[in-house]
Amino acid sequence: MMSTYVSPDRKIRKTVLVVGEGCFKPSENCFCTFTISESNVDLDKYKSYGYSVGDSGDVFERYLDVLLQTMLTSEVAKVTFLTGDSKVEFTIELESFSRAGFIYEWDPTYKYNLAMQHKVAGNDLFKSGCFKDASYRFRKGLKILLSIPLDVENPKLQEQSMEDVYSLMVNFYNNLAACNLKAKDYDRVVGLCDKVLCFEDGNVKAAYKMGVACFELHNYERALEMFSKVAIAEPNNKAVVQNINKTQSRIVESNSKYECLVKRMFK
Repeated sequence: MMSTYVSPDRKIRKTVLVVGEGCFKPSENCFCTFTISESNVDLDKYKSYGYSVGDSGDVFERYLDVLLQTMLTSEVAKVTFLTGDSKVEFTIELESFSRAGFIYEWDPTYKYNLAMQHKVAGNDLFKSGCFKDASYRFRKGLKILLSIPLDVENPKLQEQSMEDVYSLMVNFYNNLAACNLKAKDYDRVVGLCDKVLCFEDGNVKAAYKMGVACFELHNYERALEMFSKVAIAEPNNKAVVQNINKTQSRIVESNSKYECLVKRMFK
């Protein structure tokens, strides 16, 4: 009887055609070699391919990350990915993979360097306008970085200091805020910028994004507070001056509406 795997979100379905060997499966950062065939779309790139789990650059490869971590060496499976409005079907054989160990086995320097790789890849994706894919890489990097034991005196970092770790962490939160700002998820932007400002109260980029998000959430007082903070650091920033003027106008307008409402209530 053929076994079937269905992801929790039901977007990935795998039916095993040939049972694999051994008991280990790929995990984060394992290098896998595999072959994809019999696809209903052009997947020639993956006919014979080498790929590290987590090194994804688009939605197909994000699904591939999940799929590979369910497979054994030499396993052959029929797979369906539901990506948006399309259905991608193919057959895959996992030929081999090199174990990278589990995340709890990695030393802090390895984790830092891997997180930095995700940051660089995420920045490139963001510059290309692939904000969702960039966000995925930033989240990956942050997850790895947060697994470094920050509460111990000597986390065994070789070339980096704890200041480097905190700086990279702040960068991830800031970059994730930028991705969510593009997606107009303003509540999440506020939460991420709050994290940045907890580490660096004078972080201008986070304060500006926080101001934009608060304005869109109609929290004009907080928006004005954030824009004013940026204006102190960058007095010649025309965009900030414009946002301050716009926010002040909204505050006056809101106060005027409130006063009119109160007057009607007590006529």
